[in-house]
Amino acid sequence: MIAKSDALKILFRIRTYHGPQDVGDTTAQAWADALNLSGVTNMTDAELAVIMHYSDSDANRWITPGDLIAKYRQIRGDRLKGIDYGDVTQDVDANDADAYLATIRHRYAAIADGATLAQANALPLPPAAAHAAIGPAARRQIGRAQ
Repeated sequence: MIAKSDALKILFRIRTYHGPQDVGDTTAQAWADALNLSGVTNMTDAELAVIMHYSDSDANRWITPGDLIAKYRQIRGDRLKGIDYGDVTQDVDANDADAYLATIRHRYAAIADGATLAQANALPLPPAAAHAAIGPAARRQIGRAQ
């Protein structure tokens, strides 16, 4: 989640490129609202999106939340290019849909955040996947013990 204080940091970064940018509380809150609604959660990538925007000689000097969101999605999407579901689920039973999907979401999010494939695969399995990884017999045994 992007807080108003985070949005203010983004606005100050924009202002370094384009002096007339307003950096008031109302503007910061409006930006935070727009970025949160669009799923922007990573400040490093949000700031990189601003830098990318102003690195483009054809870019409009007036950046909007939509411009930042588009660049943000591009940054994160580029990190996932070439990654297949099978690349992040080798240690999960594909027949356990909950575990399989939880693992894909968990590891794709890590890669989108900047982790390498190896780093993402080294992460502990998310709860649904960890539950599946112990196998049905062990789950039955745990259930009896409780």
